[in-house]
Amino acid sequence: MDYQRSSSELKEDMADDKKGKDKSSKKKKKNGATSESKHERVMVLAFDLQTFILRARVLKLYRQALRVAHLAPTNVRGELRQTIRQEIEKNQNCDDKQKIRFLISEGLERVKTLDEMLDMQGH
Repeated sequence: MDYQRSSSELKEDMADDKKGKDKSSKKKKKNGATSESKHERVMVLAFDLQTFILRARVLKLYRQALRVAHLAPTNVRGELRQTIRQEIEKNQNCDDKQKIRFLISEGLERVKTLDEMLDMQGH
């Protein structure tokens, strides 16, 4: 994406958006034929602080689980990674913050148990 744009280009784009014009065709005329991906907009999700922190905790749990899975024997490593991913994806649309907290604590317990079990086996 082209992030270094002049203020006149930004104002022009804002005016085009208000008028409902197709700005990608206007840019093509100005800059020649370019790829469509250069003109796509990035959607930014806005989270409140609590949601942001919960999301960070879920990602931390996911990374931690993958690190522990890497300690497993090679013949089961792939299946273990797949199971971890499925568990995360199964609950990815959950909006209930209390349930997310519960799932995180449950996941931490499962990762701890797996880590201890692998440690006992000498992996």
